[in-house]
Amino acid sequence: MVRIIERRLRKLEAETASRRRRTFVFGEVKPGEAKMQELLAAGVAHKDDLFIFTGVPQSDPSAYAVWDGDRPG
Repeated sequence: MVRIIERRLRKLEAETASRRRRTFVFGEVKPGEAKMQELLAAGVAHKDDLFIFTGVPQSDPSAYAVWDGDRPG
């Protein structure tokens, strides 16, 4: 029984660590929103992540940047 609890705890800890809030930065809004939905559907991004749309056109409309560094605090 203890091994089952320990395994579940390790699994929960791994999920929590991997769900650190990340920031995704997109250029234009329409292609960015489409890419955001694609990332959410694929499980790459989570609904709790921060999504920023700059409105600046990019040469590759599907391009985006991800920041997942430590936040000061």
